[in-house]
Parts: sequence; structure tokens; C-alpha cells
Amino acid sequence: MADGSQRRTQVERRDEAERRMLEAGARLVAERGLDRLTLAEVGTAAGYSRGLPAHHFGSKEKFRAALFRFVVDEYKSRIEVYNREPGLAALIEMLSTFLVLATQDSIYLCATQIVLSDELVKSDISSEIQSLRQEQVEGIESQIRQGIKKGEIRHNVDPRSASIVLIASACGVLNLALADRTIDIKAAIQELIDLILGGLEAHPVR
Repeated sequence: MADGSQRRTQVERRDEAERRMLEAGARLVAERGLDRLTLAEVGTAAGYSRGLPAHHFGSKEKFRAALFRFVVDEYKSRIEVYNREPGLAALIEMLSTFLVLATQDSIYLCATQIVLSDELVKSDISSEIQSLRQEQVEGIESQIRQGIKKGEIRHNVDPRSASIVLIASACGVLNLALADRTIDIKAAIQELIDLILGGLEAHPVR
């Protein structure tokens, strides 16, 4: 029993160490971007030796692959469950939350940067990234369809095309904000909301 308990403890310690290093990697990517990530810095930032990440993951490429999967899973777990009645209000809330969380949560920001990264198109997790992108588009599309049914959104709006435009707009705002930290993200979010309302909202016949 003692040996079994000790083995479980070792596994738990290993899992904890790997999670701490992945969390540290996410913070570093959020602060500096993917290109400047080094295993030595990951180890130090996680509170371990500079060589521990290489010992656990083997190489920078393998660590990055593990990091991509980790942040995608964490990203999905952080996506807010919207209890609001589906429609235009929920659509606005989804896009606002997407942008606000990306500026406040390092793991969410890291995941967003990965999702937006073109370099992952040919990576071994490209299918996972594409799936996550597709889920985002479908979530926005669903809200638009509900808004049309409720009469909140113009009936002649194409839900699929509109969802792609909205996601691209939100991602564009985020990309600019990441490149220039002086941008007022809250003001940009409000402008985006006003544009969405102006372009989608159904107006009564006069």
C-alpha cells in the first residue's frame, strides 16, 4: 500500500509540475508572444529549475504542442455560459466578454493568440484550432438566428456571413490592442457594439 501511495504521489507531483509550467508558459506567451518563449524561462517562471521543462516535455516543440492543447482546453472551460435569453443582447454580451476576458486573463489571452495565429495552420493541432474557430462562428451564428426569429435583428441578415464578419471584427480589435497597449480596449468594444447595433438591429416600419 505504501509503495502504491508513493507512486500516486509522484504522479500527482509530476502533474502539478507540468500544469504549473504550462500556466507559466501561457503567461509568458500572453506577455511576450509565441516567438520569444524559451523553456528556460518557463522553468524559472514556474518556480522550478531552468532545465525542468526540457526534462518533462523533451523539447521546445513538444512543450509548445502541450501548451496549445492546454490553453485550448482552459479556453473552453472559461467561456461563459450565457443564461441570458438568446438573441441580440446575448450576442453583444458574447463579443464583449470575448474581448474583455482576453485583456484580463493570461490563459484566455494566450489561447486567443494561438487561435488567431496563422503559423498553426500546418501544425499537428491545426484540426483542434480549426474546430475551436468553427465553434466560435457557430455560437455567434446561433445568436443571430435567434435574434432574427425574435424580430430583434433584420430578417434579411445572412447569419453565417454576419457571424464571420463579427468574429473577424472582434479579432481585429484584439490584434490591434495586443500590438498597441495604449489602445483603449473598452472604448473600442463600445464602438464595436454600436456598429453591431446599427448594422443588425431591426427597426420598426415607419
